[in-house]
Amino acid sequence: MSDPQPLDEITRIEQWIRTVLVSDPTLNSMVNGRVYAALAPASVDSYPMIVFSLLAPGDVLLGGGGVTIWNKPVYLIKAITKGDRVLPLQSVVDRMHAVLHAARGGVTGVAIDKCIRLRSFRMTTREAGNTYHHLGGEYEIAARSVA
Repeated sequence: MSDPQPLDEITRIEQWIRTVLVSDPTLNSMVNGRVYAALAPASVDSYPMIVFSLLAPGDVLLGGGGVTIWNKPVYLIKAITKGDRVLPLQSVVDRMHAVLHAARGGVTGVAIDKCIRLRSFRMTTREAGNTYHHLGGEYEIAARSVA
């Protein structure tokens, strides 16, 4: 058995997440392309938006650990809106879940074998007098290197 190619999994998985989300016409029309890794740009003040961030990286190792055969990170993927009402955000999250849960695919160098929601997520924050609602989920993604 030959060793798999080295993984640059985080940036490639994040490329896949963004591509899957913006490629769905229904979801993309809801967020108008506002899908960001880690943080939205400070200049963006339009809502709703989707932000995803790495919660926990995870490797599945072969044998004594010399070869990574899978990377199984967990991402928090959430929709965010500004204002006092959270209910309008639910349709965005419902569509986001329909697009992501059980999705497969890949990008150059990495195959995505599964994307599974582990649990839902909800949070409300107040910053500079503004209320922000966050809805989404924690998703485990199984990625492996491909030539």
